[in-house]
Amino acid sequence: MKQWRSKSNKSLFSRPIYKKDWPKLIEAMIDDGLIGIITDKGISWSVGGYSLSAASVREAWGLSATQYRRFTTYIYEHDPFINLYKDKIES
Repeated sequence: MKQWRSKSNKSLFSRPIYKKDWPKLIEAMIDDGLIGIITDKGISWSVGGYSLSAASVREAWGLSATQYRRFTTYIYEHDPFINLYKDKIES
C-alpha cells in the first residue's frame, strides 16, 4: 500500500478520508506517476503509459470501495488531473 498519510496505515478498520485529504492523495498519485483521466466510460487510470484497473488503484492506495466511490465523485467534480494533460487538449 502506498504511503500518503502521516500516520500508520495499519488499523483494523478503514480510516476516514475527509474532503480536505483528497488533494493530498491526488498529489501523492501524481508524484508516483499515476493519473486519472475522465472519459465517457468513467475514469481511466494509467501510469507510465500503462492502463490500470480501478481495483488495482484501490488496492495500491488502500482505499475501500466506499472511499473509492467518494474519491471518483471528487475527481468528477474537480478534475484535478486536468493540468497534467491540459496542454494536449488545447493543441
